[in-house]
Amino acid sequence: MSTERNRQPPRQTVQHPARQAASPLLSPTASMDAHPIPIQAALRRLAALSPLDAPAGEPGIPSEGEAGVRRTCVPVVSVYLDVRPHGKAAQSGASPREVARLLIHERLHKLEQPFRPRGVAYATLQDAIVRIAQALAALNAQETRQPPILPEVQGMALFSSQPHDLFVRVDTQTPFDTQLSVSALPALFPLVRALDRSQQVVVALVAVNRARVVIVQGSAAREVFASQDDPKFYHMVHETNAMNQAHYQRHALAERRQFARQFARRIARLLSEGKQGVQGEIAAILLIGADEAVPLLRQALSTVRADLAPLIQEAPHSLALDAPLEAIQEVVTPLLTGAQRARDRALLERLTQGASPRQEAVVGQAATRRALQAGQVETLLLVDQLAPPPETSTELIALAIKSDATIAVIDSEETNKTEMGEDERAKLATALIQDGVGALLRYPLT
Repeated sequence: MSTERNRQPPRQTVQHPARQAASPLLSPTASMDAHPIPIQAALRRLAALSPLDAPAGEPGIPSEGEAGVRRTCVPVVSVYLDVRPHGKAAQSGASPREVARLLIHERLHKLEQPFRPRGVAYATLQDAIVRIAQALAALNAQETRQPPILPEVQGMALFSSQPHDLFVRVDTQTPFDTQLSVSALPALFPLVRALDRSQQVVVALVAVNRARVVIVQGSAAREVFASQDDPKFYHMVHETNAMNQAHYQRHALAERRQFARQFARRIARLLSEGKQGVQGEIAAILLIGADEAVPLLRQALSTVRADLAPLIQEAPHSLALDAPLEAIQEVVTPLLTGAQRARDRALLERLTQGASPRQEAVVGQAATRRALQAGQVETLLLVDQLAPPPETSTELIALAIKSDATIAVIDSEETNKTEMGEDERAKLATALIQDGVGALLRYPLT
């Protein structure tokens, strides 16, 4: 029997389209890590990107460069998802995983069609489909090879572009509106809005020998830790002679103070080290509990970290120490909403007072861009639902991050509530509403 007749043809290896494209823009070493990173780190990474030109003659994403020059760039895919089990993404009865799969396989495949059959842009979108699909496997509880979705996560953002050596995943505790975009740079505004809405309230429920810490952020509440000690050393003894009674009371008070100090140190470490997901801005530290325990914890917190004192608030003793998370959230949510509105009103008042005549603020895209480029901006203000188009928003946000300016997203309803007594201030408010962007400056315009 001839060996030539039975010899099998050599096996062909089908490569991924991104590997087939012979272009230096496509790096085979681009990271496939799907582990989430904090919002702040993601924003710094994404803001550092610059548009990459597509090879000459190939299709790409149109973009306007400096001096209005039109460019054709390689794509960056931005995906924002609502991954709540009972959120908007699941109202149709489909699971978040199914909704995400439809989003990728329907919309992203449609977006790739103009770039077929080959080229860097097409290969980049093909690669993004694979990467994003792998990351979305975390939405399936049966898939164990991917980093899982933690119970408190309600939103997921994914950014992919192989020519930029980019794949970033961000998990948030506030849901996103599910959306997908393909552009020359990542869409940053939803991520900035999520960071701006990530204020948290640290709730300490305390008794003389027991305590719990619960973090409330957005529509999520989670218990971080609890402490408990033997109650026999904490009781004030009254049914004994005067000498022994005074001794037992001093001992019990010392034990209560020691317990409060230990618990305060745990809270301080939690906030300092950013453990257990406490990485956003702290709006308040709310103390709820027994009348004899709350003052001791307030004093201990102020002693351990003096900067926490302005954040400490006391609430009426209306919750049991073992109250369910839902009951705690009902108490805290109005505090978060009120703090956000108060901040928005204060920023708008500073904007309207600072723009004229002291020239300590600017309004409008052009003026804000010039101030950002000059490093003058202290706080970039973007009006939610009135913000500039995604490409412009990304540019302004990136400039703000690079110049260490803070970014605040103002509720559009608050722009109508700011009191305007003068014509100039009324014009300023109108310009802000029309353009959706303004800035508070580090120093006056000259």
